[in-house]
Parts: sequence; structure tokens; C-alpha cells
Amino acid sequence: MKNKKIENKVAQSFSDAKPDVYDAVSAQCPTRASASTAAKRSSVGGWRIATCALAAILVVAIVFGGVALGLRGGSTAVAATVTLDVNPSISVSVDKNNYVVGVEALNMDGEKIIGDMDFKGSHIGVAVYALIGKMVVNGKLSLDANSILVSIEAAQSDYDALLDIVSNEIEYMFGDASIVSQRLDDTARARELSEKYGISVGKAQLIVKILDKVPGKYAEEQLVSLKINELNLILDGLGMAGEEVAQTGSANDGKYIGREAAIAAALATVSVGQPPANVRCKMDFEDGAMIYEVEFVHGDWEYEIGIDALTGETLSYEREPLTKVQGTPVSQEEAKAKALELAQVPQEDRANLTVHAQTKTDDGETEYEINFVYNGYAYEFELDGFGNVRAASKRQPSATGTLGYDDVKQRVVEEVTKNSRFTSLKLSEIRDWEIELDYERGNKVYDIEFKWNNYEFDCKLDPNTGAFTFEAEIDD
Repeated sequence: MKNKKIENKVAQSFSDAKPDVYDAVSAQCPTRASASTAAKRSSVGGWRIATCALAAILVVAIVFGGVALGLRGGSTAVAATVTLDVNPSISVSVDKNNYVVGVEALNMDGEKIIGDMDFKGSHIGVAVYALIGKMVVNGKLSLDANSILVSIEAAQSDYDALLDIVSNEIEYMFGDASIVSQRLDDTARARELSEKYGISVGKAQLIVKILDKVPGKYAEEQLVSLKINELNLILDGLGMAGEEVAQTGSANDGKYIGREAAIAAALATVSVGQPPANVRCKMDFEDGAMIYEVEFVHGDWEYEIGIDALTGETLSYEREPLTKVQGTPVSQEEAKAKALELAQVPQEDRANLTVHAQTKTDDGETEYEINFVYNGYAYEFELDGFGNVRAASKRQPSATGTLGYDDVKQRVVEEVTKNSRFTSLKLSEIRDWEIELDYERGNKVYDIEFKWNNYEFDCKLDPNTGAFTFEAEIDD
């Protein structure tokens, strides 16, 4: 009876359409904050207004010389390089005394943050404080997306002291930051990835570390498209902090439904009322979607349920028995029928549906793997020899993130050249590509920027609906 209730709940979860979710509200300087962070903001006494004001003053001071801030003529020899990735991406080179030799924007967002500021001769602490402050003012760092990657290329003997200076300035300007830090190892693989996708070497190195941690789990171009905050959430889920990278603070998931809502959705999938004492919840990235993985033990089963981080929809379902399951054996045809029933495929549609079924033996026990595509979704089921659901998943084959990096570029060119002003645009002539996966109003979209001739383009592409918008302006 218990198994039947669970199977009914799984079927209901898979049949429900994705619900609308709340509009994600970015916390912007100085007054906007999302509902999930309102209490937190109140508790820190308006720090954002104060830091934004300080940042603005500091930016003006740097633009116009800022002698009182300790600007001076320094050495031109570069002793170390600090890269700040949010997005924007900015590289700061310093001399042996940690005074700025040069500042370089590594992408268009970085160019917008640097603007007219001239940091040469200022201390690294002053430069970092001003850059982070301007990112806060421009909404690039917020309470809902609070992660920043600090990558330092320096001698090991200088790394810790330089990281302390940079981290202290970030925390002083933006106290809720989650800082991911690493020493650049100058690996050929990271530099190759950086050149291939037009990202910083620091972000590329972080991605390489994630790929090496769980080989075969992620596609590199999917990770490249994610923002630093999403990568930081993945780091949390993989438990990598303290191994290959250091981390202070926690990445905020305020753009998503939140862990409590994810746990509630997972428990509802299997008709569990009160959360078990052993429930665990972490974030991950699968098939182009940020998900919450919720694990717990209930009754005679251990569960792992994947919840869409944006919508709360159940995307995957796995369970393992704590003790050996007994029952009446079922045939492969009976297992197929049960899978179609769980997916709520009408009887009249089954005759023309291609269903792939495979029978396996694991430790002497029979298992059935059933998969098919119906109504735009790909379904996968795993049942034991007694017809109990062991695993189930439902995914859209065209879900965001499954588009290849080159596919995104080609789609952009096709759309932009429909405009009479840009019919001569060619893929081979485009430079400075920036492609990132973002999450807006419950939807996943690609944010795309590039340069062509004397234009800068800012585009958005929804891979699920094909909706495309762009703006173009003269590049000064």
C-alpha cells in the first residue's frame, strides 16, 4: 500500500505543469532587497547605503587623482596578478609592494566597471575596494548573488598576504560576500579553456577543478556558461571547499526557491509529512538546470529526489531499499506498462509510442530500465524485479544548458542578421564573445555579449521558447 501511494505521487509530480514562481528581485543599491533578505538587511543597519556612498566617493577620488588615498609613483615590474570574477572579470597587476601597475578588463562587463578610473600607483586595497563597490552599485554583486572568485598569480610566499589584503577589502565593502579563492597554477588546460571560451584563466581553472572532481558529470561548456555564484553553489554541493579552493561565507541561493521549499517539495513527492531528522539538501547542476538534491530515509527506503531550483518541480526520483524487497515478480512488459502508467500516457497513445526496455541483472536481482519520449519530455524509469520504482526522471530534451556553445553563437548570428542593419554580420568577424546562463523570472536564459565592427551587442536567448532580443550600440 505504501509503495502504491509513492507511485501515485510520482505520477502526479510528473504530470503537473511547471508552476509560476515568484519574480526574482535583485538586491540593488541602495534600497531594493528581495523578500528573502529583507530581515537580514534590516539587521545590518543599512550597510549597503553606506558602502555604496563610500564607493562612489572613492571612485570619484580615483578618477581625479586621489592623492589623499595614497596614490604614488611605483615600480612598473609586475610581481603578482589578482583576478576578480563575478561577472565582471577584472585583472589587477601589482608590484612587489602591492601597488597597482595596471588594471585590465577581461570582458565587456569589466570594461563598464573600470570606466574612467585610473588605478595606477594606488594600493591594491584601494583598487579592490573601489572595484567591488562599483560592482555593488551596478548590481553585479547582491545579497541574492553574493559570490566572487579571487584568483592570484604570485609566488607561494606572497600569496597568503596578498589574499588577506584582497579578502579584507571585499568583506569591508560587501560584508555578505562569499569569497572563493585559489592560487593560479598556470596550467595549460586552464589557459586553453580560457582562450576557447573567452573567460578568465581563474574561472577556467575553477571549472577544470570541478570537472576533475567528478569526471564525466558535467559538460565543460555548460559550466563555462554559469555565473560565479552558480559555480560556488556547485562547489558547496560537491564539498570542495578546503580541498582545491578556499571559501569564506556561503553562496546565497536567494534567486531560487530555497532549501526549505525544496525539502518540502521532495517530501510531498513521497507523501512524507514532517521532515525526517536525517534530511540533507544540496545544490547541483544537471541537464542544464540548477537543482536541489534532497536525500533522506523514510520507512524502508533511502531517497534522493531532484527538485528544479527555479520551479520546485520534481525532476528526478531515486530510492534504495534498506532491506531486501519481497513481492511478486513482474515481467518486462508489466514493467513497461507500469512506467507508462506513472507517466500518465493515455492508453490510446501507447500503441504508436516507441518504448525502449532493457532487462538487467545486478547482484542476482532483476532490474528493468524503461525510457521513452512523450509530449515533449524524456522519461526514464528503473524498476526492480517486483515492479517497485527505484528511479525516475522527467526532462525536456531541449532544456536550457543542452545547447552547445557553438549552437548558441550560430543562433545569435541567425537572429541578429534578420535585422536590416546587420545583414552583413558574419560569425567569423565577431570578437569578445561572452555567454552566460542566467535565471530570470522563473526562466533560464542565455546572456550574450559580443563585439562586431564598431558595435557592442547585448543579447538574450531563451533556448526553450526560442525568444531572442538584442540591443546594439556604438562601441566608444
